Amino acid sequence: MKEELLKFKINATVLYDKANPLFRQQSLEEKHELITKYKLFDSEIKDGTETNLFTTKKKDIYTRNPNSPFLMITSTSFTPDEDINILLNALDSIDSKYEDAWPQIELLVTGKGPQKDIIEKRIKNKKYKKIRVQTIWLQIVDYPKMLGSLNRISRFRNLPSLFKLRS
Repeated sequence: MKEELLKFKINATVLYDKANPLFRQQSLEEKHELITKYKLFDSEIKDGTETNLFTTKKKDIYTRNPNSPFLMITSTSFTPDEDINILLNALDSIDSKYEDAWPQIELLVTGKGPQKDIIEKRIKNKKYKKIRVQTIWLQIVDYPKMLGSLNRISRFRNLPSLFKLRS
C-alpha cells in the first residue's frame, strides 16, 4: 500500500496491528479456573474432583473433556443498534436445520444494557436441542482470558455460510 500511495506523492507510514499480549490461548488450568470462577458450564465439585463441560481437575491434574461442546462468545450492549436478536434467530436456524451436523453449542453473551432483561427472557423461553445460551458480565481482565479459552474455532470457520441473516 505504501508503494501505491507514493505514486500519488503521498508519503505514508505503515503501522502493524498486533494483539495485546493479554489475548492469548489459555492453558487447560487457566481455562478451568476461569470457568470455575464464574460457575459456568455445569461446574461442580464432587469427591475432590472439579468438573465442567470442558475440563476436569483431579488432584491438581487438568484434563480436557473429550466431548466438550463448541464454545462461542459475543459481547453486546443490549441496545437496539446492537441487535442480538439476529444472532438468536441464526441459532434457531442452526438448531432446527443442522441438528445432526453440529456438536452441542455453548454461547456466552457478555455485556450490560437496557434490553438485557428482555433478551434474557427470550433466551429462557427457547427450547433448543443442542444449544445453550448464558448471559454473563465478565470482569475486564477476564474478557481476553475467556476469548483465549475458545475451542475448535477453526473447525467451523464458515459458520455464516450455513444460514442467511436478514437485516
